[in-house]
Amino acid sequence: MGGDISRAPFSLVPSEPMDTTDFTVNMSGEMLISKIQNFANDSFNVRRIREMRALRAKVSSWLLLPEGRPLDINPIVLADPLGQYWLDYAVSIDDEALGERAATGKDLIVSSAFRLSTEAGELIVEDAEERAYPAFKESGEGTKFYPFQIANRLPLVPGGYQLECKSTTARQAAATRSRRNSSWIPR
Repeated sequence: MGGDISRAPFSLVPSEPMDTTDFTVNMSGEMLISKIQNFANDSFNVRRIREMRALRAKVSSWLLLPEGRPLDINPIVLADPLGQYWLDYAVSIDDEALGERAATGKDLIVSSAFRLSTEAGELIVEDAEERAYPAFKESGEGTKFYPFQIANRLPLVPGGYQLECKSTTARQAAATRSRRNSSWIPR
C-alpha cells in the first residue's frame, strides 16, 4: 500500500520515528487526538470565544419625546489591544433646524448633550457643549446645507447602559432627543 499507510497504525505524526524493532505504538498520536478533541475546553480558547462574543452589540432604540423626529445615533463598542472597552457613537445632524446658523453664514451652531446611565437609570456621566460646525457651502443657487455627524468616545466596563443624546436650539426652545438602551458588553 505504501509507506504512509503502513506507518499510520503506529503513529499519526508523519515526521515521528517509528519503532521498527518491537513495533510499539507511540503515544504522541493519542496526545494529538486528545488535544484536538478538547480544543473547545482549552482555557485560552474559551477566553477568546468569550471576548469575541463580547464585541457583539445588541442595541435597541426608542424615541424619548413624541414631538419631532428622533436623532439618529450610531453606536459601536470596540476593545483596544489592552482590553479596555470604548463606546464610540455619532449623532447625525441632517437637518438645519437642529442648530442655529452662525453670523458668518457658513457654520451651524449646535448645542448638544449626552447622558450615559446604567440600565437602572443611575447617572454615570453627562456632558454638554455648544460648537460651530462648517455645514453650509456656496453654490450657484445660494447657500446649501450639508449634513454632518458629531462623534464622541466614552470608556466602558462590562454591563448594560442607556445612552441619551440631545440637540437643543435656543431659538425654538425645543429639544430633539434620542435614547439607546443597550447591553453592549456581557458581564
